[in-house]
Amino acid sequence: MNVPNASGERIRLWKRIGEDFRQACLLRREGKGEEATHILEKRLPEMIAAWARVCGLREPERRERLNDLFEQEQRRVDDIWLSQQIILRQMRDILIPSLCLQVAEEVRDIMELQMEHITSALARLSPPRGRTPVHPEPVLAGGRGTIVKLPQVMPSERASTPSFEDLPAIIDELISRDLRETALNARAAALV
Repeated sequence: MNVPNASGERIRLWKRIGEDFRQACLLRREGKGEEATHILEKRLPEMIAAWARVCGLREPERRERLNDLFEQEQRRVDDIWLSQQIILRQMRDILIPSLCLQVAEEVRDIMELQMEHITSALARLSPPRGRTPVHPEPVLAGGRGTIVKLPQVMPSERASTPSFEDLPAIIDELISRDLRETALNARAAALV
């Protein structure tokens, strides 16, 4: 193997050792011990042996470089894991309650609109003062009587609302709404 090819192979194997070790650490963190063990006991020794053949270092230097690499990758995984836990905590403590509040407000608005429709329908069904209907019909009692339809959500409105299963889309939507509201408030303040 000529020198440029050996150098390229050495670099490729070194990167692959780091990636494989990082992947094994992440799998362990996720509770996937069998997959992590497979990497650590099967793939990683093969990569290390191939790297050792082309690296040109003596045994103590190879061990020291590998230990440094493993420590560095372990720190990266720990940092990633900590960041993920912080994000999850922020979502649980801030984002999800905020979304729930937003949904509750929207449901309340729809329920208020529905109550207006129900009140209007009841007013149309109730007899004028002093007169009783000849055949009174129970309204919303026992499953019989007049049924008031809920307002329909138009497909265009439904398409603009992200699914709760698509959390990144929800976050993007909240941010874009906030930016639009901020821009509108800034324009209104500039006009005053």
